[in-house]
Amino acid sequence: MKTTTILSTIALFSATTFAAPAPIPQTSTTPAEVGPFGLMALRSGSDIHFAQLNARGSKFWIGKDAHTYCPEENEEIPCSSLGNTTQLRLNGDSLSLDTVVPGGQGVYIGPKGALRFTEPHSQLTPKGSTTGGFSIIESASYGTIGHAGGFVACPVNKKKGGYPYQIFVQVEGFKLEKGCEGFDLVGVNVTTPPAWEFL
Repeated sequence: MKTTTILSTIALFSATTFAAPAPIPQTSTTPAEVGPFGLMALRSGSDIHFAQLNARGSKFWIGKDAHTYCPEENEEIPCSSLGNTTQLRLNGDSLSLDTVVPGGQGVYIGPKGALRFTEPHSQLTPKGSTTGGFSIIESASYGTIGHAGGFVACPVNKKKGGYPYQIFVQVEGFKLEKGCEGFDLVGVNVTTPPAWEFL
């Protein structure tokens, strides 16, 4: 009886004295999943300030409309209930387009720095591409999206400049040319439904 009591007391002492400490609350600027959100450029004193970014032709642009598609034969989700604006989601450190197409569409940085998106139903990217490294710092109305090197908008017409601009990330392989402008990329709140897919 005494032996049982002593052993029970030791067991209780061990459990209370050597129990694992409670985990310390962690704060992160990049939650596990964020979105959907639209994209906007901030560059004070520039014509791209407050400009919207759109997905078109596997690339991202300022000054071009988004290119979306929805098959009319789709019976699961009526096309009339879907959107046609460029919206993204952040999962961990990876971005994807806000779509309902099976397989989704990922966002990546091409070998020469172009910000691009994959074909529908696919997450395949060219050799030398970067798919991760994105982050977001959230605030009340928008979140600042980050990537090492920063974001750059380059005019398609390098002689005249101006719209449209293609979006790049300053990674190894990117060549900064005349007329390119660095900018802050922010995610803004959206209430529109996702698109079926982007082309």
